[in-house]
Amino acid sequence: MKRPALLLAAMLATAPTHVFAQNGPLRFPGDRCKEMAVPSDHRVVLTPAQEKSVRCFFEAGNNDAGIRLVQSMMVQIPPDNEGAIKILKIMSNGTKTDGSSLGARSLWAKPKTLANVGQNLDSTLPIVREASPLAQRILAQMLLVGKGTKADPDKAHSWIIKAEKGGDAVAKELRREWIAKGLIKE
Repeated sequence: MKRPALLLAAMLATAPTHVFAQNGPLRFPGDRCKEMAVPSDHRVVLTPAQEKSVRCFFEAGNNDAGIRLVQSMMVQIPPDNEGAIKILKIMSNGTKTDGSSLGARSLWAKPKTLANVGQNLDSTLPIVREASPLAQRILAQMLLVGKGTKADPDKAHSWIIKAEKGGDAVAKELRREWIAKGLIKE
């Protein structure tokens, strides 16, 4: 009798925080997303069906899907830089997982969704998203030159520092280059 209880306790203790039980077996965010082959070439604009699939995975917390979505938005004609910035900001900030956030305390927290980013997400699952240093760097680059928004070197500088602290080696090189060229102040 003790073994099933120990097994269950061990499973619960080692289950990642992004696994949720909801009226049945354990599920992961994105389980309801339709998987579809997506071109890996960042210069290729996604088809509407591919974009819907990628948006679903992005809303479920997948930053790789968000980066692919941003790439598609930036190469379409005309580019959707404003939409790309919205997605980059979501990925750059991540979600709090330190116990003070509602999502960390409750399995039933309702996630914040971005308007028109997708309607496939099961809205009862909280989204756990790591802050993306790559998204922070891209956001900094867009803010520096004013792509999709008003140019803001101060914000660009703060985002490039966050990307650098997050471990993005390219951000470190870019920051040095921007300071040397006088684009940002140290």
